[in-house]
Amino acid sequence: MERRRLPTISLPESARIGIAHPQEISDSLTAWGEQFADYEILQPFPQLARTSRGLTDEEAAGHTLTRFEGAEVPIGKLLSLATRGWDRDMPGDGGGVYGFSRRLPDGSVVQIGFEPGYAVGYPAGSPRQRLAGVGIDSHRTGRTLGQLSPVAVAELIYEAERLVG
Repeated sequence: MERRRLPTISLPESARIGIAHPQEISDSLTAWGEQFADYEILQPFPQLARTSRGLTDEEAAGHTLTRFEGAEVPIGKLLSLATRGWDRDMPGDGGGVYGFSRRLPDGSVVQIGFEPGYAVGYPAGSPRQRLAGVGIDSHRTGRTLGQLSPVAVAELIYEAERLVG
């Protein structure tokens, strides 16, 4: 089978190239998937086939993804958030840590809170945690989850699903 040769294009020096988020190309995901299959391109990370869930009406009007409240999560999964751009919250009294947060490009901050928390020097002492809040820090901006970009919402849901899955 003879492969088609793709055209060469020249980009200006000021051009920026990025990886499209499934939320940004939702109307053409099938076509992109077919293109990748035609050229036998393997994706190094989930992109085109990744599901992207949205907010319920209640969640869009509020500050928390209520569907994750109370879910049990192994401490190792929570700690892995730090390898994906999340910041561990500052330890409270007694050295306890109760959440992770992430600043979004628009200045909003999303959070993942858990309980009973873990001792900063000994996370293995608390191997299971319950999610106590996955959502937006509304105290800083007064914004609701529904006011976040669809990409930010999709990524927050994706991170929470990775934790509980």
